[in-house]
Amino acid sequence: MVKIVWTDQAIQDLNDIGEYIANDSEQYAREIVQSLFESIFLLKTNPKPEELFLNTNLPTSEN
Repeated sequence: MVKIVWTDQAIQDLNDIGEYIANDSEQYAREIVQSLFESIFLLKTNPKPEELFLNTNLPTSEN
């Protein structure tokens, strides 16, 4: 099991990402930040990066 440690800077960066995307779309900002959080938490049970990225469904402009 992998231990995830959130630094203050990491949390601030995710907040900044969300705010930047929200300038264009609040909906996509929520979806992207939620997907990023979910991807990080997947590391606890699946620390193999190649499998993590294959299973990540980040929203795109086509969604």
